[in-house]
Amino acid sequence: MAGYSDYLINMAAKVISNAVPINDINVIVNRFIHDDFESYKTSNFHIHESGVSNITAESSNLGSSNSQANDVSFEIEVNKCIKKTLSYLKSDNIVEGDVSKTQIYLEALAEKDRLLFLEVFQKTWVAVYYSPEHLRNYLCVAASMDYSLMKDRADVLILGCSAHEDALVQEAAIRAFESWENPEHATHLRAMRKFEEKWIEDYKQRTILFLEGLK
Repeated sequence: MAGYSDYLINMAAKVISNAVPINDINVIVNRFIHDDFESYKTSNFHIHESGVSNITAESSNLGSSNSQANDVSFEIEVNKCIKKTLSYLKSDNIVEGDVSKTQIYLEALAEKDRLLFLEVFQKTWVAVYYSPEHLRNYLCVAASMDYSLMKDRADVLILGCSAHEDALVQEAAIRAFESWENPEHATHLRAMRKFEEKWIEDYKQRTILFLEGLK
């Protein structure tokens, strides 16, 4: 499936391989969202109620192409699952260390349909990018999940959120790397820009040492 999920993954891969400077990730993420998803900024959770109906209407014009019909059906399901995820995220009282309804739903979705889960996981954080409180909560949920479920999608999430203007979002992004205990993430952290807030920069450095100590 082509789309902004693939775009973000490709950009993150270039950052990780040093083809694109990691300092530019903020420009990459914001330019991408501003250019292609301006309407997200004016809607609640940036998900339009008309989204599913528009996709449904579009399906009537696809003719007999099974491939196109399958794509539309998949996108309809993605939108439904995003709305469910956002509903849980909005109502959850997210507490670090506790299992939330959002986490239970996403893990069940991953077990049922891995491809669907990955698309929903990616698009959900983009949908709440302009809502720092919900973005922080989503990072907390992701940090509580098994990294193997998300892999590169998780890396994209952290690379994007580490460049967010909200200091607590930055902290939550680093905390996710710490929670997953993957020594390879120390390299990503070392490549990040120096954070303006000293306490966040200090936390980043401590997390680097912690992860490198796991090798």
